Amino acid sequence: MVAMMRRTNPCANRLRLLGIHRGYTLMEILIVVTILGILASLVTFSVMWAIRAAERAAFAANLRSFANAAHMYYTEYGYYPPEANPGELPVGLEKYIDVEDWQMATPLGGEWDITSGGGPTGSLFGIGVSMGDGFAEEEGNVIHEQVSVALEGLDNEIDDGDLNTGSFRKLNGSSFYLVIAE
Repeated sequence: MVAMMRRTNPCANRLRLLGIHRGYTLMEILIVVTILGILASLVTFSVMWAIRAAERAAFAANLRSFANAAHMYYTEYGYYPPEANPGELPVGLEKYIDVEDWQMATPLGGEWDITSGGGPTGSLFGIGVSMGDGFAEEEGNVIHEQVSVALEGLDNEIDDGDLNTGSFRKLNGSSFYLVIAE
């Protein structure tokens, strides 16, 4: 008797018998896809920002570690290590720096480098990164711009925010150094 009191939709019963179920409308699916797209873009932006910040922090930590090694070298020998080709650890620094750490590409690209008068008579001494000869000519290149922005951000964090002045600076078109002694 209860079953008789309940009215059923005759169309719904026929659709169920045919195996047809009401699904989502196209508009509902589009709204869900749009919301998921917005969420994905927000997450991607946040992750990319965190990666860039981690790269700058790793670069700054390596730079400080290498600068400390140069100070220890200076304390022991009375002068800073001689200059070497980018990516090559100067003679005598292997006592203070792991060769593999020095030869590995920097977190921001390029190779670790030393600029020095070398030996007991050297005046300017700095540790930094050489981005390669083509870096200075690549104005407008997206990667060039990203690295430049990252280095400017790094300069804001560890120095005065100007790559032309202070202790962390651009010494030529493609090399950026933490100047330790002048």
